[in-house]
Amino acid sequence: MGLEVEWRRTDPETLVHLYQDGESQPGAQQQDYLDRAHFFTDQIQHGNFALRLDNLRAKDQGQYTCKVYSQQDYGETEFQIKVVEHFQVSGLSRPISATMGDDVTLHCSVDSHIITEHIKMVSWKKTDEDDILVLLYQDNKALPDLSNEQYRDRVEFFTDEIPKGNFSLRLKNVGTRDKGVYMCQVFAGNLSANATAELEGLDTLKDLPESREFRPMLTENIREPGAEGVARTGLVKSGQKSSKQDVRVVQRVSVAVLVSNDENWLGGGSVDETKEDRWDGLTVHGPSGPLVVPLGSTVVLPCYIDEPLLIMGLEVEWRRTGSETLVHLYQDGESRPEAQQQDYLDRAHFFTDQIQHGNFALRLDNLRAEDEGQYTCKVYSQQYYGETKIQIKVVERLLVSGLSRSISATVGDDVTLNCSVDSHITTEHIKIVSWRKTDEDDILVLLYQDNAALPALSNEQYRDRVEFFTDEIPKGNFSLKLKNVRTRDKGVYMCQVFAGSLSASATAELERLGLSVSQTMVLILCISASGSALLLCCLIYCKSTTKAE
Repeated sequence: MGLEVEWRRTDPETLVHLYQDGESQPGAQQQDYLDRAHFFTDQIQHGNFALRLDNLRAKDQGQYTCKVYSQQDYGETEFQIKVVEHFQVSGLSRPISATMGDDVTLHCSVDSHIITEHIKMVSWKKTDEDDILVLLYQDNKALPDLSNEQYRDRVEFFTDEIPKGNFSLRLKNVGTRDKGVYMCQVFAGNLSANATAELEGLDTLKDLPESREFRPMLTENIREPGAEGVARTGLVKSGQKSSKQDVRVVQRVSVAVLVSNDENWLGGGSVDETKEDRWDGLTVHGPSGPLVVPLGSTVVLPCYIDEPLLIMGLEVEWRRTGSETLVHLYQDGESRPEAQQQDYLDRAHFFTDQIQHGNFALRLDNLRAEDEGQYTCKVYSQQYYGETKIQIKVVERLLVSGLSRSISATVGDDVTLNCSVDSHITTEHIKIVSWRKTDEDDILVLLYQDNAALPALSNEQYRDRVEFFTDEIPKGNFSLKLKNVRTRDKGVYMCQVFAGSLSASATAELERLGLSVSQTMVLILCISASGSALLLCCLIYCKSTTKAE
């Protein structure tokens, strides 16, 4: 009686939340905190006046005061919030070599200012082929049963190191299939960051072959007497000789075109026609439109041909179209990391085992804002040349929307909690969607991960009562159907979406869980029946008393 609790920003004196006359007073709080600041009302009787602040923003950083008034006493305490707008996950920059049968450690450490209780999830995945789940950490525990069968019983965290932010992975008894790129992705609040580790050189104890000698060469001029020469930019092996054929050269930037004496083109691609000859060359395929990709994610840039070429003499260049920056070079049967621009080192990778099938796709990890732009995939063989262009558009923010008003329902009803993702984010880039009940303990309602719902992980309170609208997921609709609602279901639910290093959320509030008409009628009948029974008992008692007298 007479209890009042105020939460305020100390500077300025903004009212964040007010509890008065036995209930919260949302009409009094500052508009910016409406639907974000919540009390644990059922805890007030135990002297707990904690405030939950959802969807933390940069401007929420600062000092807050909790003031408690009663009829006789007054007290207050102050709190400081420091908002972390980004965090860093670090690994080992160099590739890891191992011998078959070894145990190896793939490194992954989180900034020390992020405490483990704020880390919602850590996922280790093998990303260079299909996106394979190696090991998952969620809700303060490892979940080895969800690991792909290729890794089950062979991977583990260093449990004692986790409180220090060390989520390095131990991979036991490595085999040739384990070679490749692994990503450690960490989710904390609305933030996400990742680090990669590459496992290579999985050999027995035999010597590795010597690397071939090569040297950079800015231009290679091919010229015939009386003809104008043209240069092709690239790398040429030491000692490489130009063809002894009688050649003519067509003027074109960064392309050399060889023509035999019988006037048939040996090269191909998109160049200007001459009076005598036409370019009849290799068709290289790419995507039909721009690739729209979230910041921090991994993207595969398609580049392929219909018929495989001989590996001997094959060369594939990936370049930024505007700056002619070399992103990746495949030459002499192997990638040439020494030649690529430093910014793409350890981020641009080839699917080397796919080259024999005519697939020259490039995987670009940890996408940055400056990666946006056009890329060219150029394919050269001993006889042919062709290219295709790919456009990357980087999404730097993610928008998740829900229903702004609260949802009312009757006990026993089925209700829909709305959650939709921006249409420009494709579902293949959405790593995780989690629905949680956040107003009491952080309860997992339903999880979507790796293109599948995982109802087995739902809290037992919700198991078998929640589901996604499966047909709607490709449209970015992750709304939740909650069946047979109960009074305990009343509260605030959060839909949190993770795509690349981006994360955003929307909330839905379920309130006013009343009784249906039929339930009300049954209740009235029960009360009436109880009243009638009580009246009958009174009459019998009175009658027996009268007889006794």
